[in-house]
Amino acid sequence: MSTSISRREAALDRTRRLHDRVGDTTLHLLTGVAAVLAICVVAAIVWTVVAGAWPALRHAGVGFLWHQAWDPVIGRERYGARSFVIGTLVTSFGAILIAAPLGVAIGLFLTELAPPAVRAPVASIVEMLSAVPSVVVGLWGILVLGPFMRSDIEPFLGRWFGWIPL
Repeated sequence: MSTSISRREAALDRTRRLHDRVGDTTLHLLTGVAAVLAICVVAAIVWTVVAGAWPALRHAGVGFLWHQAWDPVIGRERYGARSFVIGTLVTSFGAILIAAPLGVAIGLFLTELAPPAVRAPVASIVEMLSAVPSVVVGLWGILVLGPFMRSDIEPFLGRWFGWIPL
């Protein structure tokens, strides 16, 4: 089997012209330049973030990332971002934990299971949701879903599952 593949490759090499190989080389060069450019853009982003944070890092030190106290009262000026860092990590992990399986399930449903009459409307709804900025969805969550969760869902969960030590 590998002999027939190598024969085909040899025949292809004989039929390829010089301008075919120039296109391959050009594409290879362009993708290499794009990769180096992407690395440079990431490095520039890191540089910009560090340069912007440098005055705060110099004033509070790197330890503010794991210190708890946040006391900006005049004279003390102790800053600790541990609560913010942990809150960001927990909410990001929770969002990924919910969104990743849901996204894969919707994608599999649309491509494998959904009949054509259902596929088009659901795909349109998913595309419209992806067009709405996440800030708008977050604002809706705070203004609409938050009060509903506080008044209806949380008392129910506390009554029935309050014994769980979380």
